[in-house]
Amino acid sequence: MALSKELQENIEILSYGSPERRVKAVQRLGRIRTKECVPPLLLALNDTYYLVRVVAVQSLSWIDLESVIPDLLDRMKVETNNFVKKQLVETLTPYVDKSVVNEAFKAQLNDTYLDLELSELITNALTSQDRIR
Repeated sequence: MALSKELQENIEILSYGSPERRVKAVQRLGRIRTKECVPPLLLALNDTYYLVRVVAVQSLSWIDLESVIPDLLDRMKVETNNFVKKQLVETLTPYVDKSVVNEAFKAQLNDTYLDLELSELITNALTSQDRIR
């Protein structure tokens, strides 16, 4: 199946565009909301500009979050930017009842460099999940 012109243009911007243009391209891919957008958005999780990564997480949540949970958890393990980590935690919180997400959140709490706001966000997610049980 051929990719639409809009999809192709946004994928190209992800490869060659300025940081600001890459953020907009990731937003547009999220708004297209088709499965063809998932692979370029997963690649955007590794972008050098943190805002591209934040928006990629948001965009993936609009398309097919459940299928990319493993990819988001892998990103959380290596992510160093707290803004991106916060977006990952907020996006994954509805899935904290899944053992793999729950364990990943607990592992984050063991990070000695975890910022206080992020620690509280993870603790609240885990506590809310415990109350539901």
